[in-house]
Amino acid sequence: MNTTLKIGIIIIILVIIGSAGYYFWQKPEELPPEITPVEEKLPPGEKPLALSICENISDQDIKNACIGGVTENITLCNGGYECYTAVAILKNDPSICEKGPSPSLCYWNFALVRKNVSFCFLLSDRDRDSCLLKLAEIEKNFSFCGLIIDSTFSTGCYDALFEIIKPNKPDMCKAIALYYEHFRCENDIVSKYTDDIEECKKISVPLNKYRCLARVTNNVSICDEMYEALKDNIFINTLREKDECYSEVYSKVAMETKDLTLCEKIDDTFRKEKCFRDIAVETKNISICEKIESDYKFTCYSIIAKVTGDANICEDVPLRPNVIHCYEMVAVSTENATLCEKLTDRKDKERCFRKIAELTNDTTLCQKLDDLGVRASCVTEIASKTGDASGCEILPQGYFKDYCYLVAAYKTMNVELLIYL
Repeated sequence: MNTTLKIGIIIIILVIIGSAGYYFWQKPEELPPEITPVEEKLPPGEKPLALSICENISDQDIKNACIGGVTENITLCNGGYECYTAVAILKNDPSICEKGPSPSLCYWNFALVRKNVSFCFLLSDRDRDSCLLKLAEIEKNFSFCGLIIDSTFSTGCYDALFEIIKPNKPDMCKAIALYYEHFRCENDIVSKYTDDIEECKKISVPLNKYRCLARVTNNVSICDEMYEALKDNIFINTLREKDECYSEVYSKVAMETKDLTLCEKIDDTFRKEKCFRDIAVETKNISICEKIESDYKFTCYSIIAKVTGDANICEDVPLRPNVIHCYEMVAVSTENATLCEKLTDRKDKERCFRKIAELTNDTTLCQKLDDLGVRASCVTEIASKTGDASGCEILPQGYFKDYCYLVAAYKTMNVELLIYL
């Protein structure tokens, strides 16, 4: 074979691979709309109440910073980032951030309180991505997730929004520019939320469209059609996708009919056991959990205990560490702090108390935390969220107590800060 012919064959192969890659990895037709920063108008604060809280602070520098933040007077800030941040937010003047000791923390808070995405981009790397993630959750906006660079943050962003929004229209995915995440968005909607055949037809990725149609119509023959249509695409494991398509249809029909025999038809062990678990949870029947052989059995028991609020079910969970986790799940979901006492490990018990404390804004539960720093963080989180300074009283005199009063005072002015203890 001469050199010219070899080169020609190589070029043909590259063209074929490139074409296939473009077919599967092409970008969605519509890119996300331009993001326009929105100026969030803060409701008026309660300045007299805020100033009265500041008066409880014993350290003069922190008291001045508290008063400076509330009265928008940076000459009183004394180098505290919190004061500069509060003034920047209340004046809606981000340039004040540059005058403080930590401009990045100031911009982070400014972006979230003022709901202004442009200030996330003044941060670097992980700070920028965490700012975008948090703002995406606050605004319930998929397009912010698409601006995140770190894949761990972007995946966490989409996962969080799927749980918050529970999207049911593939059009929502068009706001996502990155193709892989766009594909995954459509795929998650296919698997969980869409039940409208017309919405299935709007899906841009052929693989997702077939799976959606199969699931919505309860028709596994469409999975076979998908396999035949896409089997020559070297970028898709079509046999695996066909099996997953079958699994999705069987799982959906099994849930609708509560027919366990359909779960048995699923080849993939994980999906089969998830099918059993979902029916067990839906029917609140722990005997179905016994069909699960893996550690998923523990999850099955624990979720039923959580949804029923019945902690006695936890005693049937295999292995002691799993029993402990089950009790914690029930304690937190029912906001029943007495169940935390069943946890023998101090760290597990304190984590349980803290979760319920922050869910219920009950600072008395923070008192059950031995470590002063952890206890202070618990109380201060609640003060920052509610503006209620009464919980600060349980802390001993000193920095932690003063800081608690500071963030409570700022919250009464509608400035909720990232806690930095």
